[in-house]
Amino acid sequence: MIGHEFTPVFVMGSARSGTTMVSHIISSSQKFAKYHAETLILNVCKQKYGNIFLSPQKRRLFLSDWIRSRQFRESHLTEIAFTKIVENSTSYENLLINFLSTIAESQGCSHIVDSTPGNAKHLMHINSKCKSSKFINIIRDGRDVALSQAKLNWSKPPAPFKSNNSKLHYAMV
Repeated sequence: MIGHEFTPVFVMGSARSGTTMVSHIISSSQKFAKYHAETLILNVCKQKYGNIFLSPQKRRLFLSDWIRSRQFRESHLTEIAFTKIVENSTSYENLLINFLSTIAESQGCSHIVDSTPGNAKHLMHINSKCKSSKFINIIRDGRDVALSQAKLNWSKPPAPFKSNNSKLHYAMV
């Protein structure tokens, strides 16, 4: 399913480090297909559904859920096209690459960018399935990340640590 010139670019980093901004800047190029959603295939689906490649029952459940997901809607693929991708995949890493390459191909593009943070721990497996993959790791000062998370009220320390200093400390841990 992968064309010879297909190049996925994976932008990774911690939350609030600028991965979304960088991926939007990169994808503004005409070479890049538009897909503005985290794929979640490796870090959520793999854990939730188990081996969908050996179990027809798990594959049906995965397909049923995926077809109703934002990730599917953002791809602008048909249900038939996505089902074919799953049937032609042998692993979640292979599924991810086939999914991204089909989106790119459907838009007449040779590149696509993905900024799913959970993909960071799968770099070697992704690269083994698609040697043309490129990886960008964004590193932002952890203090800035903690301040940003605290400002958005993303850090929720347990009681009794509810002061602003406690929230900031909790975000840094």
